[in-house]
Amino acid sequence: ETDPETTNKLAFLTLLLVQLNLLPKHQLICQKMAAKKNFEAQNWFGASRVLKVLLPSAPEAFRTKLEEQLQQCDDNGNTSIFPEPACRDKINFCWESFKLLKIQSDDPASAEEAELHTASVCTYCPAMFDSELHAPSQICTMCRFGQLE
Repeated sequence: ETDPETTNKLAFLTLLLVQLNLLPKHQLICQKMAAKKNFEAQNWFGASRVLKVLLPSAPEAFRTKLEEQLQQCDDNGNTSIFPEPACRDKINFCWESFKLLKIQSDDPASAEEAELHTASVCTYCPAMFDSELHAPSQICTMCRFGQLE
C-alpha cells in the first residue's frame, strides 16, 4: 500500500507525462497509467480528463469500465486535489525540479499562480526550467542547442 503523499505525487507526475510527445503506443500506456494513478489518488478532474481521451478509441470490452469510472468522476464533482494551474490542459513545469511554473507573459489567474516561479524556456526544444535554477541566456541542459529565454 502506497502512502497518500506518494500516490498524489505519482498522480501529478503522470499528468505531466501524458503531455510529452511520445510514440502513440507509449502515449497510450502513459494515458492508462495517468487515469489509474489519478483515480487512485481521487483526483477526479485529472482522471476524468485522461478518461475522456481514452474513451473514444477504447475497445468495446473496456469501454463500459471507462464509462463507469468517468461517471464516478462526475459523481465526485470532477474536483482536483492539485492547485489550479495543474487543472489546465497544458501544465508548465520545470524539467529538472518538476515544480509548477508560469510563463513570463502569463497573467496569474489566481493567488496560487502568483506564487509560481517564472520559467526559462528553450528556443530549440520544449524544455522549460525554473528561472531561479537556470537563468535566461544559458544554454539548455536538455538539448544543448537552444538558449533559454
